[in-house]
Amino acid sequence: MIKTFNIGIVVVGRNEGIRLNDCLKSLPMLPIVYVDSGSTDNSLNIAQSNSIDSIVLEKPYTAAKARNEGALYLLNKFPQISAIQFIDGDCILIPGWLETASAALDNDPNLASTYGNIVEEAPFSTIYNRLLSMEWKDAPGISSHFPGITTMRASSWEKSGGYNESIIAGEDSEFSLRIRLQGEKILRLDHDMVYHHGSITNFWQWWKRSVRSGHAAAERYALHGKGTAKECRREVMSIVLWGGFLPIAILLLTVFFNKFWLLLSLLYVVLACKVMLYRKRKLNDSFQDSCLYAFFCVLGKIPSFIGISRFVWNRIRNTQSTIIEYK
Repeated sequence: MIKTFNIGIVVVGRNEGIRLNDCLKSLPMLPIVYVDSGSTDNSLNIAQSNSIDSIVLEKPYTAAKARNEGALYLLNKFPQISAIQFIDGDCILIPGWLETASAALDNDPNLASTYGNIVEEAPFSTIYNRLLSMEWKDAPGISSHFPGITTMRASSWEKSGGYNESIIAGEDSEFSLRIRLQGEKILRLDHDMVYHHGSITNFWQWWKRSVRSGHAAAERYALHGKGTAKECRREVMSIVLWGGFLPIAILLLTVFFNKFWLLLSLLYVVLACKVMLYRKRKLNDSFQDSCLYAFFCVLGKIPSFIGISRFVWNRIRNTQSTIIEYK
């Protein structure tokens, strides 16, 4: 039983279908709102059949806007709410998490947000779901960021102004920075929080997700990278170097100098080895998983560079970026 905190739940989704039904059925009897971002399937009907309050988001769609709308709705309708559980429609809440999160918030009044383990439902169904499962791994303790699925103190959401609705990806990391800048903490607990249904079955989905990641890094750098926070400065520089500059240099060497491209290509091997050793030593991945992650981490620099380029091109044209869907 959740004793200390009155928790409300914000579910966000777009075309989740049966996954949304599984999500809603996993939630306890608490104030809940589902925010739909223009679904063309039966997601709204599923929410209504589960007797869940629903909001249809107006364009432009962003996950940040959906979460803000949901939080505002709950806090207006249920002013006694003191914490909000944000969850995506492709996730199933694991029993016991809300009690654990509530206790963590109760024990530390300076704690703004807490999150736990995201458990991939079918990590071995595809190599891309396996990559997702490894991506969720993180060490417990005070963290620099929280994911989109998190339990947040309602007063912290209100104090910070909520999510930045103009950001199409990486909105949770940007929000995390502002939480830390206002002097509050984020805690990662070693407790299972949700089962996640990845549904990444092919290379093209993985590629588009990597494009989205690059765009997210560029957005956060544009907002906070030039200040004292230096947000995403190293990440953007790494993507530009490995995903943009080096591929172009290798291509030019291939055309004009025939053999020297091989020397630059070996740098990617060095980078992959560094990533592999980090995963194996710091996160205790198996050798096979470490190699798999390293290969796709290095390869992912190229689509991430495309994401950065897309962001820059839209800024030059003074055009608002639209969401990048990969499922």
